[in-house]
Amino acid sequence: MTYLNVVLVSAHYPLTVKHILVECADFNDVRSKHFVASSIKDLFENVEAQNIIDFIKEASFYKQL
Repeated sequence: MTYLNVVLVSAHYPLTVKHILVECADFNDVRSKHFVASSIKDLFENVEAQNIIDFIKEASFYKQL
């Protein structure tokens, strides 16, 4: 099962950019390997774009974009 299925099936939260990048507990381990951000504003102001892309790839969302 991919991370995408986990979010859609188990969490029942809206599948938004904010939820995936900052809020979703299912991604905490993967997210912490690439960045720490408390908000979308914090993320895009203080995290290198490559770290965000690497997170998206590891979380199996890259091919969904």
